[in-house]
Amino acid sequence: MSISRPKSLKSSSEWRSELANTSIEKMKLKVTITGPQVHNVGYRPYLAELAMRLALRGFEVYNDEVNEKQAVIVLAEGDEQRIMRLYNLAMKERPQLAKVDNIKSEEYTGDVTPLWQFANINSATQMNKAIPILLEMKDDLKEMKGDIKAVKQNTDAKPPSPGRDEGY
Repeated sequence: MSISRPKSLKSSSEWRSELANTSIEKMKLKVTITGPQVHNVGYRPYLAELAMRLALRGFEVYNDEVNEKQAVIVLAEGDEQRIMRLYNLAMKERPQLAKVDNIKSEEYTGDVTPLWQFANINSATQMNKAIPILLEMKDDLKEMKGDIKAVKQNTDAKPPSPGRDEGY
């Protein structure tokens, strides 16, 4: 008994050939976000997370200065639909503390770092910023814990004031 493939099903080589002939529009875009407060408000991690959600092929974001204003520069590469979603979301949403004056876009022809590679670099950069803050918080918490113990001991050792009702 021989099993034959229905005519409507394509072989893997037929699929590969068809996909090779199918053109998905790729594009590169440079987005410049300027304003009085676009640095140190979480813009780069926000945009990097957005790029990962959109599964862009390439992505970079960095702080710069344009015309003496803070600027966040985004370089993105991917299919046109995803790049336009990135741009539209960047126009509508932003980190809570950001103060933006202008967002502009232009075609970009240079190289763009693969997203996975940028994500690794960005993680290291963000950790290097966070570690000193976390260590300082740890020291502050130790100090606060000591202060709370001292207040508790002082409160426990103090006799009640005369004439105060202890039962309220």
